Amino acid sequence: MSKAQKKKWEKSDYKNMMSKNHKGKHSSPTTEFKKGNVPSHKGKKLLAATRENHWNWQDGKSFEQYPEEFNKELKNLIRNRDGYFCRLCGRNEDGMKQKLHVHHVDYDKQNCKKENLILLCRKCHLRTNWNRDSWKKYFERANVKNRKIYWLTGASGSGKTTLAQGIQKSLTNCIILDGDELRGAISRDLGFSPEDRETHNLRVATLASILEQQGFLVIVSVIAPMRRIRQKISTLIHPKWIYVKRTLPEREGHFYEEPTDYFFVDHDILTVAESTKKVLNEI
Repeated sequence: MSKAQKKKWEKSDYKNMMSKNHKGKHSSPTTEFKKGNVPSHKGKKLLAATRENHWNWQDGKSFEQYPEEFNKELKNLIRNRDGYFCRLCGRNEDGMKQKLHVHHVDYDKQNCKKENLILLCRKCHLRTNWNRDSWKKYFERANVKNRKIYWLTGASGSGKTTLAQGIQKSLTNCIILDGDELRGAISRDLGFSPEDRETHNLRVATLASILEQQGFLVIVSVIAPMRRIRQKISTLIHPKWIYVKRTLPEREGHFYEEPTDYFFVDHDILTVAESTKKVLNEI
């Protein structure tokens, strides 16, 4: 609206005249839609496709409240984990005017497990409202396929490094992060106290995440002896844990808290070749 038109509109007599001229006439399409009537191109009025009449009606699930755990802290955790990239189109949040959306893979708002949450830009998030069953299957497959960090955990001397080397020979674009080598490279300033071990493990996790974002399949061969630290690593980078099990004599200063729910290979029973084959089938 030009300045002249605006001044003309602001005159009360002109407003009144316009109101009388349009009295009883049809409202704009937007107004008609809000009223529940959508004018078609033939001039007919159709029932608005809202709520139960909408093709994508899900028994009112979209009106459900999110649980308290789906908060800003969790969303930022997912953004950090996914590197601030849309998992569909690859757009980065830095080049956008708004934050990426955190999407529930199974469309269940109550399921706020980290593996059920991914980042999507607004455009891709809208796309996933169509054919929900297909998108659900797509993202479930992608979550497994895109997992590119495999962390071999186990006591010192269990055979992690040898297993990692066997795995690497059968894969392309694969890199090994070995605990002993990394100690001398990125953690020279650290000892072996629980606090220093945690710091070292988190440094390795950060490096693994950087390499994964560069397109590498990363095999981490680091003890990570404490459950608490492994849980923190899972929160940060979501690796696939592989427990390398072996019965070893107790040694002073060495400790390891065994996991109970990891995929594992038992080097008391299997050879390195057999363990490698088992892991490759899992990957």
